[in-house]
Amino acid sequence: MRNWLLIFLFLICTFFCYSNGTANKSRQQIVRELFDSVEEWMGTPYVYGGNSKNGIDCSAFVSRVYSKVFNVKLPRTVAYQKNLGTAVTGNLQPGDLIFFDFGSGISHVGIFVFGEKFIHAASGGPSVGVVKCSLKEPYYKRHYAFARRIVTLPAYKAPGNNPSINAPVQPKTSITNIQIANKTILKKGNASVSLGKSNIEVTSAIKKMIEKFWQNDGSNGVRNLSVSVENTEANSGNYTIELSELSSGKTKEFHWFDVAPGQIQQQKIPVPLGDYYVCVKRGSRLVLSEEIRISR
Repeated sequence: MRNWLLIFLFLICTFFCYSNGTANKSRQQIVRELFDSVEEWMGTPYVYGGNSKNGIDCSAFVSRVYSKVFNVKLPRTVAYQKNLGTAVTGNLQPGDLIFFDFGSGISHVGIFVFGEKFIHAASGGPSVGVVKCSLKEPYYKRHYAFARRIVTLPAYKAPGNNPSINAPVQPKTSITNIQIANKTILKKGNASVSLGKSNIEVTSAIKKMIEKFWQNDGSNGVRNLSVSVENTEANSGNYTIELSELSSGKTKEFHWFDVAPGQIQQQKIPVPLGDYYVCVKRGSRLVLSEEIRISR
């Protein structure tokens, strides 16, 4: 009875903390902060009972991220965390907690990010330490137990909440005319992601290219996603664009090698309509991350 009372009080506290900490933020802002926060911990060693960049365990990692991103203080152990929030019966959303049973009851927790990917402080398995893994990997698929949702993200809104970003629905023909002003979705430091003005003829060659990238369903809805990066550092560097389709978890990578100081690189990628996670990395360091919706 005492345990359930503590959990009830925690949920009340969580409601007020979340309301105060993220009430004025959009879904995109919250997800971006989540991605940035978990990336900061990548590569941290696993230490049972640890709670710092020198070493951390799974429940402490989850607690530290939730405290920073959602202003929510979680209980310290998996035993308490597994009873929080509500059970997730549909699609997972970024920030959901996912739990694992390795044979002796629920003993491990991670944070879902996108597609089938989650980040956790692993004590064993294919990799150890704070790592990104997939629920499709046989090891984790076999031991996955359930997911809990502590924070429900705001509804998705178009970047900037600007209705003009949506073009009128076009008739289904072999040509898709997309009349849309250049719109920056995100700019952070020396990197930016934007939707470019497009007038794309959906020929068989274009369809074939899209199917090769995404195994698309054949719909004619396409946008040019433009990603640009300027190397503002003193040394040359290698950059990677990761573009992931949230509905399927499929990820494509595009690389720039030996980008010279002051050099600007730009990549235009034709992608079907849908929800995506895009990030840009310099080496292993995250430069930019965003969850975006590409729509008419």
